[in-house]
Amino acid sequence: MRYYLVLMFIFFNTQAQMILISQKNINYKEVINKNNLGYIKLDKKINCTIFDIKLLQKDKYQAKHFIFKGKEICVKDLKKVQENSIQYDFGNMIIQRSGKVMSENDSYVKIKNTDGSIEKIYKNGQK
Repeated sequence: MRYYLVLMFIFFNTQAQMILISQKNINYKEVINKNNLGYIKLDKKINCTIFDIKLLQKDKYQAKHFIFKGKEICVKDLKKVQENSIQYDFGNMIIQRSGKVMSENDSYVKIKNTDGSIEKIYKNGQK
């Protein structure tokens, strides 16, 4: 009888899997760091591919949508952060910003920042 109970305990313990979960609410397009994530043992079946935390050491990832506290982190929930940096040389000054160039003419450059705001940088240095 004891042997049967020990085997049953080992069997149920091996069925549980370690799942990566969020320890706090993660906003849309927020960059993920290890402090926001944790592990939990779960017995139920998950219908997604669990994200591997080792990938955070190589690249930066951001959330594709709002993730609630305690929700499992799947591969489909995150995407790699694309670093868009722009460097302009105006002769007497060099400007490097993160974002995309929207338009450029003789007097200024329009840059769309990563947060969605639009910034106009004049070539003569005025604001």
